[in-house]
Amino acid sequence: MENIIGKRILSYRKQKALSLEDVASVTGLHRTTIGLIERGEREPTVSTLVSIAKGLGVSVFDIIDDNNYSREVPSKNIIACPSLESNTGITCDMVLNSIQYCYNLLDLIDTQLLRAGTESLSHTVELANLSSIIGNMLGAGLANYSQGLYVRNRPHAYPDLIPNTMPPELKNTVGEGIEIKVALRKNKPKGHLPKHGHYFTFRYILRELSEKHNVVEIWEVKYGLLSIDDFAISNTSGDSGKTAVIKTDAFKRMNTIYFDSLLCPYKRYNY
Repeated sequence: MENIIGKRILSYRKQKALSLEDVASVTGLHRTTIGLIERGEREPTVSTLVSIAKGLGVSVFDIIDDNNYSREVPSKNIIACPSLESNTGITCDMVLNSIQYCYNLLDLIDTQLLRAGTESLSHTVELANLSSIIGNMLGAGLANYSQGLYVRNRPHAYPDLIPNTMPPELKNTVGEGIEIKVALRKNKPKGHLPKHGHYFTFRYILRELSEKHNVVEIWEVKYGLLSIDDFAISNTSGDSGKTAVIKTDAFKRMNTIYFDSLLCPYKRYNY
C-alpha cells in the first residue's frame, strides 16, 4: 500500500522547516516513531495521528485527505439562545465547533477501521457505548472550545464539564458545571443519577453509507436548567439499576440551540 499518510506528514514537516526533534518535542512522540511513520514502516494509531497533526499545525484531514469521510456541520442549523451564553458562558459557535470536533474524531476512527477491512465504530460497539463515546467527544470539544471556561471532569463523574477560569458572577450561576446527555433517534436522554443543574442534550441518528459503515449525525441539541423533579425514575429492562429519564414536559421546556430538519426522525416536529 502506498505510503500516502507518511509522505504528507513529511511534506508538512518540510514546509514548516521542522526537524524530527521539533515535532517530537511538541507531540511527546519519539523521533524514531515519527520517522518510521514518514517512511511507511509503521502505521500511526488514531491518537498518534491526532498528536502529529496538532504538532504540525494542520488538521487530521489535511494529512489523510479523505474527502469521502470528512464533513462540515451546517452552521444554518444553529438557533440563537441568549440564555445559554448568559447562564454558562458557552456560545452557539462553541456548540457548533464541538459537534465538528466530534464528527472529525468519529470520521477519523471510521476511516482507519474501514481501511483495516473492519466495520465502522457504530457497527463495532453497542449503541449504549456508542452514545457514551459521542458524549465524551462532545464534552472534550466543548472544553477545548470554551476558551478556558470549562475543563473535562474525571470519567463517570457529575457533571461532565466543570468550571475552570471564569468570572465569579458566572461561576455562581453555573454552579457545579454542565452535564451532557446523548440519545439515539427519538429517545429522551437519560442517566442513572438525577441531579439539579445545567444540561446539554444531544440526539443523533445513524445514516447508512454502506453495509459496513453507518455515520453518526446529530439532529438536535437542547440546553436547560433541570431540577430533580424534571426526571422520571424507573427500572428499565436492559439497564443497570434505576434510570433517570428527562420528563417530556421538561424536555419540551429546554431551549433548542441546534436543529437539522433534514435529519429529524419525526414526521412533524416543532422545536
